[in-house]
Amino acid sequence: MMKRKPWPKQVADKILTECHHRCCICPEHRRVANIHHIDGDHSRSIEENAVGLCGECHLDVHSSSTMRRNITQNQIRAYKQEWIGKCSNLDISLRENANKYRSIYYLNVHRLEALYKNCFSFSFLSGTPHEYPSQAGAYNTLWPNHKNSLDWIKLAENRSFFEECLFAVVDGLKMYDINLFEVGAISPKEKVGQLVSYSCQFIGQDIPYQKDLVEHGGQILGPSPTMRRQVKNESSECIIETCMVLDSNYMYSDSSFIHFSEHGIWNGFGKLIKCRNVGSNDWNLEQQQIVISPICIGIPPDITCTTQIGADAFDADQQYQKLISQLL
Repeated sequence: MMKRKPWPKQVADKILTECHHRCCICPEHRRVANIHHIDGDHSRSIEENAVGLCGECHLDVHSSSTMRRNITQNQIRAYKQEWIGKCSNLDISLRENANKYRSIYYLNVHRLEALYKNCFSFSFLSGTPHEYPSQAGAYNTLWPNHKNSLDWIKLAENRSFFEECLFAVVDGLKMYDINLFEVGAISPKEKVGQLVSYSCQFIGQDIPYQKDLVEHGGQILGPSPTMRRQVKNESSECIIETCMVLDSNYMYSDSSFIHFSEHGIWNGFGKLIKCRNVGSNDWNLEQQQIVISPICIGIPPDITCTTQIGADAFDADQQYQKLISQLL
């Protein structure tokens, strides 16, 4: 018997991401166990001929038994189109939430500048209203005169300019929402280096006091502030922990330290810089850690612009259903 060739990785990744790793026929019940050739032709391993199915539904498309559903090719295509449409709508809803800000507390100017150059082929830094003469190219936003040689008025004008540059690029950026990583809808290991969005609660941990930080040559040196959240799933014996590692140079005000150290709901986006297994924890669950370097952190305009998955949540499948019902 001829051994079947595996699906091309690029096709498999795209299919699993589009369907959020859920069976296209019974997404409310089961996750994908097999990628099925819709027309039965195993030489056509292309995206249009692929669908993600659970084990039970996969049997139903291969059976002619009167005891099974005997799902046809046309029915499979209809199920696929309907479910991927819902996933796409969820992605859009999460992204729209993440892009809404009542105010901004953090903006990494250098990472934003790289995105801006990629979009417009030139840097915005030369247009900054006021130079920071003592900082040798460092564009921190927290420290007032004398540390950055700017008074608060000039600092505010620079911040307003940087935010205009942010709004000029943010809608055109491709992102994946961290809640979808946490509930197993998208594999974070496949998206390291990509941009990720968030509109949810974080718990402030490892946030230093401002007195613990030292200014040196225009840079702020000291412990890296970190905000965290986690979703536990005892059925799959795993836990996903999201760590957002901040740079004190890009906090907007002294009060940012207070706000970030509490339980806060934040909107924004950043770069997924690392995904690693860190062993088991107190619940004897395998722990996977997602590390994000934020580019922008803001306050959502109201609660409707956030997800309701708390910073310490249980049951990933249940949380995914909550996302679907809340946002669609």
